[in-house]
Amino acid sequence: MNGEEIEMIGISWQQLAMIIAHVVVLFLLLRWLLYTPVSQLIDSRTREIEEGLQLAEENRQRQEQLNTEYGEKIQEAREEARKIVEKAYTQRDELLKEAQKEANQKKEEMLEKARQEIEAEKERAFSEMREEIASFSVAIAGRILEKEIDEASHKKLIEQYLDEVGRAS
Repeated sequence: MNGEEIEMIGISWQQLAMIIAHVVVLFLLLRWLLYTPVSQLIDSRTREIEEGLQLAEENRQRQEQLNTEYGEKIQEAREEARKIVEKAYTQRDELLKEAQKEANQKKEEMLEKARQEIEAEKERAFSEMREEIASFSVAIAGRILEKEIDEASHKKLIEQYLDEVGRAS
């Protein structure tokens, strides 16, 4: 633009310079008052968002690590529980076998003791029976010797003797 054209619009060189100076001052003032604080606010908010995203990523990784660790611990606990249950079953089986063995041994001991008691009782009964038979034999022999008996008396004496033995048993 040349000077004539500017004057035709109705603006002088001084006014144009003043307008340009005002625009530059207004630009600098707006930049200083608005652009810098808004730019700093945007930068601050961007940093906060980036830090939040970074923190979220760290938390996600930490959560994955914890999930893995907890999964491993749960698996270890299950394995340990399985081993404990197996050990308990093994101990139970051993205790049952031992208890059964002891019960069988006690049963055998009781049976042997009962056999011995029966045998002793049998021997004592035979011994008593021999003594009674001997005393009855002596008594019969004494009666026989006391009197001379015929065959009928002899049968009668034997029957009495057998009756007495039957009552004594």
